Amino acid sequence: MKKPDDTVKLNWTADAKLPSSGRHIRCADYDYIEIMCLHRYRVTVTMKDLSQYHAQFHTTSIIEFEGIKRETILGVDINQAPLQLMLNEILSITVLDDNAQFSKLQFD
Repeated sequence: MKKPDDTVKLNWTADAKLPSSGRHIRCADYDYIEIMCLHRYRVTVTMKDLSQYHAQFHTTSIIEFEGIKRETILGVDINQAPLQLMLNEILSITVLDDNAQFSKLQFD
């Protein structure tokens, strides 16, 4: 069962080989995203603009947006409509399922 305070803080790192806005999640932190997709947890995603999505995600992807490669998550919203969100635009992900391995991912 989840503990009330098991929030995982994910850290972005800059890569000198990427353009100035090219940041990525550390491998150890990225595992939490993959666990969320593997178990298809029901989640609420809060974006940096404070919009929210209720969804299940099943995989990660990389797209090119504005000339920069971006990491994304792919899934469906509660109406089963396809959904793709860029990780660098996410503020937090709250897991709604009981007995999940974590309850919240907080992006810095």
